[in-house]
Amino acid sequence: MMDVNMFQNMIKILQDCVTMCEQTINFSLHSPDVHARVQQIQLLRDCCDICILCMQLVSRNSRSMRNACKFCAYACEACAYECSRFSDQQSQMCAQMCLDCARECRAMASVS
Repeated sequence: MMDVNMFQNMIKILQDCVTMCEQTINFSLHSPDVHARVQQIQLLRDCCDICILCMQLVSRNSRSMRNACKFCAYACEACAYECSRFSDQQSQMCAQMCLDCARECRAMASVS
């Protein structure tokens, strides 16, 4: 059984991930190597969109929530992998945030 705190914590993690990804998009768009970051920016945008959808489904305890959390974990991991390829601090922090979010999404998806 899921309690209110579990939902609130999950929503906060998803919000934090969206914020970090949005900040990293902005950083990447203004980086001198922006052309090398096209894949990163695309995955950051995907991660944001999927985290927002997941947040909405978690907020209303949707029947689709667990599947959304599984997909969100996948998107976050893909984003983390791409961000980890860049050595700047912003990308490295984003990679860690995405991995943390993926871990929490997998945990939420497995709760009965």
